[in-house]
Amino acid sequence: MQNVRTGSLTAFAASDPAKIDTTSQALPLSTVKLLVAASFLDHQQSGEVHLPDSARLLADSIAYGNDDAGRQMALILRKAIGTKGVLQDLKRYGFWSSHSLDSKTTDKDWQDILSIGEERFAVTARQLSQFLQAVGNNGVMLEGSKPRGRVLAERAAKKLQTVMRGAVERGTARSAAPILAHTGWQMGGKTGTGPDVHGAPGPTSDGCFAGLIFDPRGDARFTVATFVKHGGLGGGNAAWLSAELAKFVIGDDSGL
Repeated sequence: MQNVRTGSLTAFAASDPAKIDTTSQALPLSTVKLLVAASFLDHQQSGEVHLPDSARLLADSIAYGNDDAGRQMALILRKAIGTKGVLQDLKRYGFWSSHSLDSKTTDKDWQDILSIGEERFAVTARQLSQFLQAVGNNGVMLEGSKPRGRVLAERAAKKLQTVMRGAVERGTARSAAPILAHTGWQMGGKTGTGPDVHGAPGPTSDGCFAGLIFDPRGDARFTVATFVKHGGLGGGNAAWLSAELAKFVIGDDSGL
């Protein structure tokens, strides 16, 4: 967890802290859709991306985890601003060396990599958290406590926050909502699930959750990035652990 306003690390936990830290790499799985959504919203704001049904596509992709919707967004974005434009956005978000995407990547591979996130892309909890910090800070990324600069238009960042909250309110992470129900705080984000040893999502899948914790005023205050190896669906243990960690951090102190 990271403080959205200051950029400081708020909490970190691992099954084996001596071997796993915030810089350990993992597949992003479907949380990669957040990067596409950010770029999509930013360029829609500037008028470069035109899609009448974008609200439904965003909700399907982020809140409900629809891979086909994610694939559509990834390809629409590529066609609208070009491969170079998308890669520049990924670099600005902090993922300059995380992937092997380039102009030779086929449309099919492009769609799968930027929707499912199970190959040719690796992220760290720190990278995801710093990107989420910028989203929660209305588009301004911090490097430690110092502003690194605006990486996302304010309106696009706020729209993405709203879409992310839908995942917990009614989408793939809704089972975690009751954990914060009586605190006044809320969580939003994106779940991710990898195939289990049998090749399909199940109880031994890798799961992840990447999101934001919102205070009772609706302001994003903390990031949360959780990876659970062989821990089941992202909307299960990964989302539950994220909410439980948030509950522990906020405690009863409304002055945070």
